[in-house]
Amino acid sequence: VSYVDGPSIICVLAGGEEAAVYALNPRDGRKRLVSADDGGFYAYPSWSPDGQHVAYWGAAEMPFVEEDVAHGVWVSSVDGAGHILVSQSITRVLDEPPTWSPEGTEIAFLSYSPSAEHRGVDGVINIASADGSQMIRSLALPGYFAHRLNWSPTGEELLVSAYPPRGDSGVYVLSVDGQDLSFVFSEAWAGDWSPDGQEIVVGDLVSGAVLVIGPDEEQRELARFENRRPQDVIWSPDGDRIAVATTPYDNRDIATAMHIVTVGTGFVVTVVEDQGWIMQPSWSPDGQLLLFTMGETVEPDEGVNIPDANMWVYDVEQNELERLTDEMGFAGLGAWSPQAR
Repeated sequence: VSYVDGPSIICVLAGGEEAAVYALNPRDGRKRLVSADDGGFYAYPSWSPDGQHVAYWGAAEMPFVEEDVAHGVWVSSVDGAGHILVSQSITRVLDEPPTWSPEGTEIAFLSYSPSAEHRGVDGVINIASADGSQMIRSLALPGYFAHRLNWSPTGEELLVSAYPPRGDSGVYVLSVDGQDLSFVFSEAWAGDWSPDGQEIVVGDLVSGAVLVIGPDEEQRELARFENRRPQDVIWSPDGDRIAVATTPYDNRDIATAMHIVTVGTGFVVTVVEDQGWIMQPSWSPDGQLLLFTMGETVEPDEGVNIPDANMWVYDVEQNELERLTDEMGFAGLGAWSPQAR
C-alpha cells in the first residue's frame, strides 16, 4: 500500500482499562496523543472538516465497569492541545462517533433519556458548538433508540439510524432544526450519504441487498449478498465505491467480512471474510484506500473489556490488503483525515 502524500489517521489505542485517541502517521508509524493524558477512556474519534480538530466520546474513568460513570463528547486540537467538553452537562452520551457540520462549527451526538412510556429510553440528538460555548439544541425522538448519526453534506439534515417504538432498526432523515422527521428505509442497521448529499445508501437486513435511494424515493439495487446481511455501508468521497461490512445471517450483530461495491457497475470485491470481527470502515480522501478495524473472534479473558484488534488498509488500485498496526491490545476505530498531510 502506498502512503505517498497520504493523510494522517486518528485512532484509538487501548489496553487494560484505559483508552486514548491518537494521531497516527501511516508512513512511519509515529503517533501523537490527542485526548487527555489522565488515564481516562476515550474512543470513537471523528475529524473536523478542516482536519485541525478531533471530536470523540469518552469518560474520565472506565465506562463499562461502573454504570453511573458519566460519558461526554470532547474536542481537541489534532496536536493534543486543549480538551473541551462540548457536551457540557449531558451525561448519557452513546458510544458512537460524533458527527461534524460541513462548516465545522457544530457537532451532533447521540444521547438518551429514561422513559417509562417507550421501551425504557427516548433517543436524543444533541447539537453543540464545536468551541464548547453553547448547547444549541437537543432534539428528542420519543420512543426511538438512535444508534447512528451522520450530518448531510448539504448541512441541512441528519441521517439517523434508530429503533422505532416497535419493530427493527431503520434509517430516517431529520432536519437540523428538528421540525421534520422522514422515513427512509426499514430493516436497515445503518446508512450513508452520497458525497453530494442527494442520495442515501442502505443495507437491507432482510434481502441482503445494498440499495441507493434518491431524493424522489426511487430505489436502485447495487448488489446483493447471499446468506449475509449488510451491517455498515460507507460511501467513498469520490462517489465511485461503497464499503460494505456484512454479518452472517445467524449473527447479525458482528460483521465478519468487508466488501467494496462499485457504484457504476455493481461489481463486488470481497476484501476479507471470516478472519475475525470487523468494524469502522473509513475511506481516504481520494477514495483509493479503505481503512478498517479487525480483531480475532475469541472469548475475552475474564475481567478484560477491551478486545485485541488492529487496523488494516486495502488499496483499491493495487488490490492489496496490508496490516497497518501490530499492537498488543486494541488499535482501531481509525479514520482518515479529510485533508492530506
